[in-house]
Amino acid sequence: MSTFRDVILINEKALKGYSLLDENLSWDYIKDPLRFVQDSKVGKALGEDFYDSIRQEVLDASVGAYNKVLLDYFIKDILAWGVMAEVQVPLSSKIRNAGIAVQSDSNTSNIGIDNVQYTKAYYEAKSSFYLSTMVRYLCDNAEHFPLWCKETLGQSNWSPNIYLGK
Repeated sequence: MSTFRDVILINEKALKGYSLLDENLSWDYIKDPLRFVQDSKVGKALGEDFYDSIRQEVLDASVGAYNKVLLDYFIKDILAWGVMAEVQVPLSSKIRNAGIAVQSDSNTSNIGIDNVQYTKAYYEAKSSFYLSTMVRYLCDNAEHFPLWCKETLGQSNWSPNIYLGK
């Protein structure tokens, strides 16, 4: 039986359709980076109680209007670009008993580690932008997100990666 802790906020088809991930990329390469981005970025930004409540709404198929805006206009982008950043290393290397090897395919040529790092940083910046935009939206509409306000605004140790000055 699934619980809200098992909920992924974007499905494979939507993620591949919205991002630059190839249709034939195995879900095995995507699911762990997706879970990591969802928990480490979205979960951290929303706070545990609010994050849990959104996942429960998704599980129950009863997403409220304001949370649907968060999912459709912010969280989708955070996840899509965050996954694009996080899959770079697993797609370019394979851990074997003899060490780490470069993945290859007869129809493609591999890029170097510098390009992998550049590509990862490029997509990470996009994900961080949407994270900051979501936080600004939450601040501007705080009256509709009492769980977020209660938990997150009371904490002085959280900050997004980008300055949100007015």
